[in-house]
Amino acid sequence: MTQDPDSTPAEAIGELVDELVRAGASLSQIVAHMSRCAAAAPSGAEPAADVLRRLLCGVLEEALAGHSVTELLDAAGVVGCATDAIDRNVVLVDAGPPPPTQRRRSRGRGAGRRPR
Repeated sequence: MTQDPDSTPAEAIGELVDELVRAGASLSQIVAHMSRCAAAAPSGAEPAADVLRRLLCGVLEEALAGHSVTELLDAAGVVGCATDAIDRNVVLVDAGPPPPTQRRRSRGRGAGRRPR
Protein backbone atom coordinates (compact mmCIF):
# COMPACT_ATOMS: atom_id res chain seq x y z
CA MET A 1 0.00 0.00 0.00
CA THR A 2 1.38 3.39 -0.98
CA GLN A 3 0.49 6.66 0.66
CA ASP A 4 1.34 9.19 -2.03
CA PRO A 5 -0.29 12.54 -1.22
CA ASP A 6 -0.21 13.35 -4.95
CA SER A 7 -2.43 10.37 -5.82
CA THR A 8 -5.63 11.06 -7.70
CA PRO A 9 -8.96 10.14 -6.08
CA ALA A 10 -9.24 7.19 -8.47
CA GLU A 11 -5.78 5.94 -7.47
CA ALA A 12 -6.61 6.31 -3.78
CA ILE A 13 -9.88 4.39 -4.24
CA GLY A 14 -7.94 1.71 -6.11
CA GLU A 15 -5.58 1.40 -3.12
CA LEU A 16 -8.57 1.11 -0.78
CA VAL A 17 -10.14 -1.57 -2.98
CA ASP A 18 -6.87 -3.53 -3.07
CA GLU A 19 -6.71 -3.50 0.73
CA LEU A 20 -10.39 -4.41 1.13
CA VAL A 21 -9.94 -7.38 -1.19
CA ARG A 22 -6.81 -8.46 0.68
CA ALA A 23 -8.60 -8.19 4.03
CA GLY A 24 -11.62 -10.01 2.63
CA ALA A 25 -9.43 -12.90 1.47
CA SER A 26 -7.83 -13.22 4.91
CA LEU A 27 -11.16 -13.00 6.71
CA SER A 28 -12.85 -15.49 4.38
CA GLN A 29 -10.12 -18.06 5.13
CA ILE A 30 -10.55 -17.52 8.87
CA VAL A 31 -14.35 -17.73 8.70
CA ALA A 32 -14.21 -20.86 6.50
CA HIS A 33 -11.92 -22.52 9.05
CA MET A 34 -14.17 -21.48 11.93
CA SER A 35 -17.20 -22.84 10.07
CA ARG A 36 -15.51 -26.22 9.57
CA CYS A 37 -14.70 -26.37 13.28
CA ALA A 38 -18.17 -25.26 14.41
CA ALA A 39 -19.62 -28.74 13.91
CA ALA A 40 -17.24 -30.14 16.52
CA ALA A 41 -17.82 -27.31 18.98
CA PRO A 42 -19.69 -28.19 22.16
CA SER A 43 -23.18 -26.80 22.57
CA GLY A 44 -23.15 -23.43 24.24
CA ALA A 45 -19.79 -22.55 22.66
CA GLU A 46 -19.13 -18.88 22.08
CA PRO A 47 -20.46 -17.72 18.69
CA ALA A 48 -17.81 -17.63 15.97
CA ALA A 49 -18.48 -13.93 15.27
CA ASP A 50 -17.66 -13.07 18.89
CA VAL A 51 -14.48 -15.14 18.81
CA LEU A 52 -13.41 -13.50 15.54
CA ARG A 53 -14.06 -9.99 16.88
CA ARG A 54 -12.05 -10.68 20.03
CA LEU A 55 -9.22 -12.23 18.02
CA LEU A 56 -9.03 -9.32 15.57
CA CYS A 57 -9.25 -6.70 18.33
CA GLY A 58 -6.31 -8.36 20.07
CA VAL A 59 -4.23 -8.56 16.90
CA LEU A 60 -5.04 -5.04 15.71
CA GLU A 61 -4.61 -3.34 19.08
CA GLU A 62 -0.90 -4.05 18.95
CA ALA A 63 -0.49 -3.62 15.19
CA LEU A 64 -2.25 -0.23 15.13
CA ALA A 65 -0.88 1.16 18.40
CA GLY A 66 0.93 3.95 16.53
CA HIS A 67 -2.27 5.41 15.12
CA SER A 68 -4.42 7.96 16.88
CA VAL A 69 -8.00 7.27 17.91
CA THR A 70 -9.08 9.82 15.29
CA GLU A 71 -7.19 7.96 12.55
CA LEU A 72 -8.70 4.65 13.60
CA LEU A 73 -12.23 6.08 13.68
CA ASP A 74 -11.67 7.73 10.28
CA ALA A 75 -10.46 4.40 8.86
CA ALA A 76 -13.48 2.61 10.34
CA GLY A 77 -15.75 5.23 8.79
CA VAL A 78 -14.18 4.85 5.34
CA VAL A 79 -14.38 1.05 5.48
CA GLY A 80 -17.98 1.27 6.73
CA CYS A 81 -18.94 3.64 3.90
CA ALA A 82 -17.24 1.36 1.36
CA THR A 83 -19.01 -1.69 2.79
CA ASP A 84 -22.38 0.06 2.62
CA ALA A 85 -21.76 1.00 -1.03
CA ILE A 86 -20.77 -2.58 -1.86
CA ASP A 87 -23.87 -3.96 -0.12
CA ARG A 88 -26.14 -1.54 -2.00
CA ASN A 89 -24.61 -1.83 -5.43
CA VAL A 90 -23.04 -5.25 -5.91
CA VAL A 91 -25.76 -7.79 -6.56
CA LEU A 92 -25.01 -11.49 -6.71
CA VAL A 93 -27.05 -13.31 -9.31
CA ASP A 94 -27.38 -17.00 -9.94
CA ALA A 95 -25.54 -17.91 -13.09
CA GLY A 96 -28.11 -20.59 -13.81
CA PRO A 97 -27.42 -24.17 -14.76
CA PRO A 98 -24.35 -24.90 -16.81
CA PRO A 99 -24.96 -25.46 -20.51
CA PRO A 100 -25.67 -29.07 -21.40
CA THR A 101 -22.69 -31.06 -22.53
CA GLN A 102 -22.84 -32.26 -26.07
CA ARG A 103 -22.36 -35.97 -26.35
CA ARG A 104 -22.25 -37.95 -29.50
CA ARG A 105 -25.44 -39.83 -30.00
CA SER A 106 -25.12 -43.47 -30.74
CA ARG A 107 -26.97 -44.63 -33.83
CA GLY A 108 -27.44 -48.09 -32.45
CA ARG A 109 -25.27 -51.07 -31.85
CA GLY A 110 -22.29 -51.01 -34.10
CA ALA A 111 -23.38 -47.86 -35.84
CA GLY A 112 -20.58 -45.64 -36.91
CA ARG A 113 -18.03 -48.45 -36.94
CA ARG A 114 -15.91 -48.86 -39.94
CA PRO A 115 -16.34 -52.07 -41.84
CA ARG A 116 -13.44 -54.50 -41.60
